[in-house]
Amino acid sequence: MAQYRARRRGEPTDRPLRRPAGAVARRRGAAGTRRDGAGRDRSGATRRPSALLPDGGGNGWLGRRRSAQAARGAARRGQLPDQRRGGGRGGAGAAGRLGGRRPRRRRAAARTDAGQAGELADMAKTGSGRTGYGRHPNHRRRRAMSDTDRRIKTVVCGATFGQAYLAGIEQLPESFELTGMLARGSAHAQDCARRRGVPLYRSVDELPADIELACVVVRAGIVGGAGGELAQALLARGVHVLQEHPLHAEELAACLHAAKRAGRQYRLNSFYPDVEPVANFIAAARRALAVRRPCYVDAACSVHVLYPLLDIIGRALGRLRPWSFQVHRVDGAAGPFTCVSGQLGGVPLTLRVQNQLDPRDPDNHTLLLHRIELGTTGGTLRLDDTHGHVIWHPRMHLERRGDGVLDLSSDAPSLALPTATLLGRAETASYADVFRRVWPDAIARALLRMRDNIVSGIAPTADNQYALSCCQVWQQLGALLGPSSPMSSGLGEPLAAGQLMAAEVGA
Repeated sequence: MAQYRARRRGEPTDRPLRRPAGAVARRRGAAGTRRDGAGRDRSGATRRPSALLPDGGGNGWLGRRRSAQAARGAARRGQLPDQRRGGGRGGAGAAGRLGGRRPRRRRAAARTDAGQAGELADMAKTGSGRTGYGRHPNHRRRRAMSDTDRRIKTVVCGATFGQAYLAGIEQLPESFELTGMLARGSAHAQDCARRRGVPLYRSVDELPADIELACVVVRAGIVGGAGGELAQALLARGVHVLQEHPLHAEELAACLHAAKRAGRQYRLNSFYPDVEPVANFIAAARRALAVRRPCYVDAACSVHVLYPLLDIIGRALGRLRPWSFQVHRVDGAAGPFTCVSGQLGGVPLTLRVQNQLDPRDPDNHTLLLHRIELGTTGGTLRLDDTHGHVIWHPRMHLERRGDGVLDLSSDAPSLALPTATLLGRAETASYADVFRRVWPDAIARALLRMRDNIVSGIAPTADNQYALSCCQVWQQLGALLGPSSPMSSGLGEPLAAGQLMAAEVGA
């Protein structure tokens, strides 16, 4: 084939231009392959390592390697519109953010503190705080999907926390059909299956061929279970998998490899970001950080829920990278909490972790689940409990008169702001309500996200990249904390608020 070059100035225009004899044009081969002028494949020595795997290694879980440009494009297509606003960015840090480059910040003068507080307070009236992470990532496809009547045939693996998944499926009878349970066959598992009128299977080989989705609610290898192996076996059988956290980063990467090989969808569910008050907190944090800068994060949790705490903070900030931690040991009689300082998402962090466990009753005796405070230049956003209130405290600002004296009688709009505004519901749920309504609602949100991935065939690439980074953060912090200290179960019964009020009146 004739090779053409650019026309030099002054050359006649009545004849085509050809390259000198023997010259070969640079050309590209298949996607992701670079060739030199002689047509030799130069991709092996110059290809950048993958930004999607912790080790940056070989054939990542996305299958055959693609060019950096193609990888960025795939991640960009998996982002939300507000995450895509600033454009994607490659490199090692891309996997730890919810959308590459940070959104461009509006000028500080664009909104006043009063305007921001009013916008956040609207959540208390409209309940719009449920949108946050609780909002479906593919919400624009929801309307089209509502026209389909196909129910996803689903099994639940595990009968302990699997009860919450069973209740979540029961809330969505138009979208999911519970067709069985997979468990070891304990009396409790048999009772769960019998009460729901579904068969109890004891191995993956027993599952019917028409099962589409499995909710794997079994402890993974990092906590001494076989959940990761079970998820991979189900994927190899052609079943989509929604798996409960936590997983080791290598376990998660193996599951994503298995999903890619089988052409099936996989999601890791950290659960708590979908709990209504937490979803309200995440939504309010993203609104606040759209107009004000973050100053600090102060948080506390039990070691049982450390992974979802990091996930909640990462989603509230919009990123995980960069992160660093330092544990502060206490000499002598130590309290129940281990103190950690550092940064997460580049924001200063102070963290207290109840790193204690009762080996005879490991699911009980936590002093709290999650408590998070996000300080910004406009005020402080506080989640006082996983199932509690979300409160906004605008920053106090005093005006000065012309002579420099503080004016406490000023009519400045900032002084008209309430010192605290409740965002979301005023009433809190009882623990019975949490188990019967709040937790099943959270599972239902996760199930609907998974359903959209199954029906659309679009993998949650950006979410899975983020989950890999979150696993890395959790493992690094867990290694610094060390093993949990044993504790006795002598905490006594929980104390009712009425007893405190009665004590105050009688004092």
